Amino acid sequence: LHVGHRRAAIDIRAVPLLLLNDTEHAHRRRMAAHARRPRRFREATVENARQSIAEHGIARFDVLEQTSDPTRFVLTEVYKTPAAPAAHKATAHYQLWRDTVAEMMAEPRASLQFTNVFPEEPGW
Repeated sequence: LHVGHRRAAIDIRAVPLLLLNDTEHAHRRRMAAHARRPRRFREATVENARQSIAEHGIARFDVLEQTSDPTRFVLTEVYKTPAAPAAHKATAHYQLWRDTVAEMMAEPRASLQFTNVFPEEPGW
């Protein structure tokens, strides 16, 4: 997040997740890449995100890199239906990403799941 020319520090765990409506679901995944491979991890993750946002069941797919530690990333994935995450995991691009970054993970991925509170769809 940038405010003017100054960078605002945000603890991503404390940021409320904004979804489109109460039937949508979001997953926030925290992950860390090995220190020697953050650039490759980032490239593979951004490519997966680019292809993911074209999926019918995905409303939003954000990739965030921690400012103070470029090996730490957060993915915010917003799905339109409860079945969409499984459909996403069945895609070739997800499977390629999963297999590509597996050896780059410094620790297991952590995931939190959310449902919408605010704003409603017209607010987007």
